[in-house]
Amino acid sequence: MISIICVLGGHYIHRKRQFRIEQELATEENPYLYRSPPGKERDLYVHMNILELETFEELLRHNNALTDEKKRQFERFKADLVKLTQGKPIGKIK
Repeated sequence: MISIICVLGGHYIHRKRQFRIEQELATEENPYLYRSPPGKERDLYVHMNILELETFEELLRHNNALTDEKKRQFERFKADLVKLTQGKPIGKIK
């Protein structure tokens, strides 16, 4: 009886939790999780994102809707994007 419970419990753990654990490990092993991949992502898309941030910031400033908190957020995001263009990692690397 106990062996049946152990088999069923192991089957449950394997089916329900194993996929989630494997996905977490695959995500953490990805070398581009905290970096911008070389090529068009680093050379084009990151620069486009910087331009978008600057445009949004200018629109908010023009409409007198730019708060100090929003300005700090724009600066922080822009600094992270600049780090990505230089090939440096951002975020918390585990």
